[in-house]
Amino acid sequence: MTSSTYLNPTQVFLKMTRDVIWLCLKVDLQVFWTSIQDCTQKIVEYDVPFCISLFLLGDPSTLKEVNLSISKELVQTTVILGRRLLVQQWKLAHAPSVTEWYYLLAKVAAYERISFSLLCMMEGYYFKWERFLQHITVRAEALPTFIV
Repeated sequence: MTSSTYLNPTQVFLKMTRDVIWLCLKVDLQVFWTSIQDCTQKIVEYDVPFCISLFLLGDPSTLKEVNLSISKELVQTTVILGRRLLVQQWKLAHAPSVTEWYYLLAKVAAYERISFSLLCMMEGYYFKWERFLQHITVRAEALPTFIV
């Protein structure tokens, strides 16, 4: 056998990811990730690419075309929290809700506010979270009481 008949391990993993996880019918992950992508785009007011490498693998290289005026960290945080929520609720028969994701995102924003405040780095906090804080005022029902 020649070396060209063997698959690259990355290709095998991505194929397994696409076939097994991405298109899983039990949890309907594509609808969940589409919702996360839509909400993230509304928050950052920029097109976020809908690709497996970003949403399932967390590959930041897909964000290289994202405008520098927005925080790439916020986009990565939204995706990480989507994966975290999915792992927490993996055995449930339904997909996690976007409201749960918003709540988790608001909790992390509150925790990071405390951390940035203690480090006297509030300008970094507002750079990362400003767009989310502006967006969340519209969705006040998802805002936990401790972030205000």
